[in-house]
Amino acid sequence: MAENESNIIGHLIEVENLAASVTENAEEQALKKINTVKAQAELDYHEKFSAQVKELENSFNERAAKIDENIKNELSTYKEEISKSPLDTASFNAFMDKLISEKKAVHL
Repeated sequence: MAENESNIIGHLIEVENLAASVTENAEEQALKKINTVKAQAELDYHEKFSAQVKELENSFNERAAKIDENIKNELSTYKEEISKSPLDTASFNAFMDKLISEKKAVHL
């Protein structure tokens, strides 16, 4: 009877070892799958993120170029208008003299 019990205990230990091995193997495979899926998800994320960044940069650069062009056009128009305006140096000089006189009067 002791031999039978010993065989049963030995068999149970073998079954337990087999179950532990199967469980360990399943955990390893699950971890491999998780890591593979995680790595692919990260690649997908970075790919989409990079595409979005590129799209936003292109949009920004296009808008910045349009704004720069508008500024150049407005500045050019302003310079043309200024260059066509007659200079009134007599009025300018009179205005400057007035400002200087007022400043002197304040300091006295």
